[in-house]
Amino acid sequence: MYKFLIIFFLIWALSVFAQKTSVNLEFSRLHDYAKLQSPFMIQIQNDYRSRQSERNIELQLSNPELEWETEKLQDIHTQDRDSEMILALKKEFAMPWKYAHKKSAWDHIMAGALYEKKQNELDVLAYLKMGYVNIQLIEKKRQSLQQFFNILERASRITRDRKSEGAISGLENDVLAASLNNLGAKLVLLEKQQRDVLSSWKVAMGLKGEQEIHLTSPVNYVAIDLDTLNFERNNYALKALAENNTAQQYTVQEHKISFLPHITAFGGYKRAGDRMEGYIAGISLPVPLLNRNKSQVQQAKIQLSKLDTERSLQLQILAEEVNNRRSFIVSLAEYLENSEPGETMVTNLIYAYQEGWLSLNELLSGSEVYANAIDQYYEMLMLYYENIFELETIVNLELIFF
Repeated sequence: MYKFLIIFFLIWALSVFAQKTSVNLEFSRLHDYAKLQSPFMIQIQNDYRSRQSERNIELQLSNPELEWETEKLQDIHTQDRDSEMILALKKEFAMPWKYAHKKSAWDHIMAGALYEKKQNELDVLAYLKMGYVNIQLIEKKRQSLQQFFNILERASRITRDRKSEGAISGLENDVLAASLNNLGAKLVLLEKQQRDVLSSWKVAMGLKGEQEIHLTSPVNYVAIDLDTLNFERNNYALKALAENNTAQQYTVQEHKISFLPHITAFGGYKRAGDRMEGYIAGISLPVPLLNRNKSQVQQAKIQLSKLDTERSLQLQILAEEVNNRRSFIVSLAEYLENSEPGETMVTNLIYAYQEGWLSLNELLSGSEVYANAIDQYYEMLMLYYENIFELETIVNLELIFF
């Protein structure tokens, strides 16, 4: 009994320890970790395996048929009886040229499916990268506002001292207290936003809710080079469309020669009555008199034309998106290079107010400008990285390293 309790306790303790295990994750390891753990990545892999199974089903050979037939006859006048029995094996064979075109089409379909898989993985990775960055930027924004809050509390103490000395009215003290309350509310909402982003990101990463996560790569503004971007050659979605187009060309050819799709061969043993026995053999062919597959060929050609149009349209859309995102990133970079709000400004504001060089209204106006600058900077920095990660999915090139 005691041994059973000890074993049960050890199992329970190990499970609790496993659940509480923390994860240290570098930005550079994000992709490798996600491929193993993320439910989105696993689903993408399962979708690809499903396509592979579909290919195998379509190209598998058909089974032969075993046919057994017996007849028993009796002459209605003489009552003489006779019987006949056939045991035969029948097999349908696809014409080799039809099978070859079908296999070639599926080879290109699977090549396209592999590119689609890679493109979907890039899209998921961009989302996970953005989550990694957002979690840290929200924390840095919260820390900046918290430092601002702490400094502003010094001004509140100065105001209370001046009020007690009769130097200012109670209204001015109340106004500063209200400003502090607004900043405190912003910190509370920011903490909730951080928890929500972290929770969603952990689910997407395949992490359990109780697992601690430590993002060990610091995130700051990093300039990037946008001069060498060749999306036409590297984009996985365009490659997938090109493979699907080639597959459809094989499908068109397959339908053109499918007016004689298969041949059926059979052979077996035949016995008639008690005196005769032997073997039977033969073939059967479909006769293309009423249907020469013209409708299927026409439909396949229409689908091929749709794929051509889709690829041309996708090429134009991606070109516009690359240009727009590149221009936006450049504009954001120009803003971010020299716009990070420093603590010096608000410290100088408090010092000037303490020395009596600034009125309370001037202090509050300057404080509001500083708080807005913090908001604006981190919002712009998030947009900067969001557009970079989206651009990475198009050009299939890693642009940012932490």
